[in-house]
Amino acid sequence: MNEDKAARVSILVHNRNRGDCLARCLESIATQRARPLEVVLLDAESTDDSPAIVARQTKALEALGIDVVFQSCAPAGVPRSRNLAASLATGSLLFFMDNDATLVGPDVVEQLRQGFSQEPALGLVGCQIRAGDENGADPFCWVYRRPVSPWFNKPFDTFTFAGAGFCIRAKAYHACGGFWEVIEYAREEEALALRLLDQGWRVRYLPRAAVRHYPDPRGRRNPIERRVVELKNGVLIYWHSYPRGAGLLFSLLRVVSMSLRTVLRREGSIVTLLSGWRAARQCWREQQLRAEPVRWGTFFRLLSLHIPKGHAE
Repeated sequence: MNEDKAARVSILVHNRNRGDCLARCLESIATQRARPLEVVLLDAESTDDSPAIVARQTKALEALGIDVVFQSCAPAGVPRSRNLAASLATGSLLFFMDNDATLVGPDVVEQLRQGFSQEPALGLVGCQIRAGDENGADPFCWVYRRPVSPWFNKPFDTFTFAGAGFCIRAKAYHACGGFWEVIEYAREEEALALRLLDQGWRVRYLPRAAVRHYPDPRGRRNPIERRVVELKNGVLIYWHSYPRGAGLLFSLLRVVSMSLRTVLRREGSIVTLLSGWRAARQCWREQQLRAEPVRWGTFFRLLSLHIPKGHAE
């Protein structure tokens, strides 16, 4: 029997003071038909009603034959939290979802398991991320270099994925070293996907596995702050992971293009330029940022995945 058909799936959720969303998230997990199933839940020192919700939902999940692993932890960046959760999981497939997300229908886990079973070279699947109760795309989670319409409902190979809901083979995750903890927020998915591609895995967007995302408006950075963080992290990734020469070229192009954009929009181009410079200086000074470039073949594969192929119906 194909091991993937009966693969144990671990759903990993990290929470901090979002008890209302967490309850909804765990309730949606409880509807899943797939077994064996495990939930790994981290709570980062919540001061709201999250502990009571965790206690109640744990009993409900276990009553349905779903194993639950719970651990308190200190507040940390997204990559570090995900790596900690992955270290506690026992499944051969790791399904990460945000605490403010819910699964659409009772067969999302099974859809993911079937996807991995049918494609042995598949390393990671990115879910379709819908905007709350709407059926359209969450604009913050559409990270692909192609228009939302008509690609939102079309599967395709990609070079990145949205962190709100994705599933990865545990052996691929650990072989890549998990998420790069130098990056605390924004584009950490791109860094992991690049390592997967370098190891020969495929990264795929699979719209039939869908989640709804209900982000906290208070947690959104303003556009300028978000642009600065994305530029800084982009430079770090280019320096650390791109082949020599390509990393420098892409860093310069990125700084120039984003600065021009902010000039045209009158949104503080000096701040953008300085963020790129700070990232470059960090690359030079910190030992942990020594370059570990992927192969040139991987780099060209990455570039090809930026170009939509086939016809989206």
